[in-house]
Amino acid sequence: MGLFLSCLTESQVVAAILCFATEFLIIGMDLVADAFSLSSNIFAKAAQNVLNWLSVYDRYTSFTQGTLDYSNIVFFISMIFIFVLLTVLVNDRRRYA
Repeated sequence: MGLFLSCLTESQVVAAILCFATEFLIIGMDLVADAFSLSSNIFAKAAQNVLNWLSVYDRYTSFTQGTLDYSNIVFFISMIFIFVLLTVLVNDRRRYA
């Protein structure tokens, strides 16, 4: 994701700040999902399920505990592929513009 954010800006400092803020928000999604668990609203439960599915922290924690779950591996490889593809598309658009 840092490579993609760096591709969007001209300044390395701005890219570093954006990368840090984005990673902080992604890790903080677990806290938001936990806040939704306090409500019994149907929308809150759906939002909690989506945020838990997108949670990077829980998926990474299983790796640090020595558990190799294929769904986690597929998730991280998919994220890598998506952001490398977006980086290539932005660079190609910038090159031909």
